Amino acid sequence: MNAIMFYSSFIFANSGIAANYASFYIQSANLAGVIGGTFLLNKFGRRTLMLWATGACTVFIFTVAIFTIAGKSTAELIFVLAYVASFEFGPGPVVWMYMSEIMNDKGVSIGTLLNWTFTLIIGLITPLMFNNMPTGTPFIVFGVLCGLGTLFVFFFMKETKGLSDSDVKKLYRTDRDVIGEFEKRIAH
Repeated sequence: MNAIMFYSSFIFANSGIAANYASFYIQSANLAGVIGGTFLLNKFGRRTLMLWATGACTVFIFTVAIFTIAGKSTAELIFVLAYVASFEFGPGPVVWMYMSEIMNDKGVSIGTLLNWTFTLIIGLITPLMFNNMPTGTPFIVFGVLCGLGTLFVFFFMKETKGLSDSDVKKLYRTDRDVIGEFEKRIAH
């Protein structure tokens, strides 16, 4: 997502689509995705949204690669827009909400630091990738990473929908059974 947001003008510079229009369309898709995602955040669980959205992002970014390689700039732009909107239904907002639900302040700080560190790395390596890799290959790399993210969500992310704040905080604790017993004893 950061590569697309930072370098949309660069990505579409040689596609025949005016870079300023491509950037406008991408920002519009981003806004539409944020608005749409806002309505779904409390309707579906965090894990459900992440699973579907990261899966869609994976499909869309691989499709972008195919159309980029084929030189079909309009289709490339359409699937970039679909990718951007999908991102805002899941990874865009859910990661931040989920971190604040399951972590303490120190954990959220570390998660934020890691996010911005990787944003910096993406910002630095994206131009190198687009200048030194065959056409479409950076999107294949991004697709593989999205696919790995989807697998991570499927295997490791736990659902928070319907859980109390106390239960959410205990989701990833290895000592949650001990804590539960302690809380029961205090209550009686």
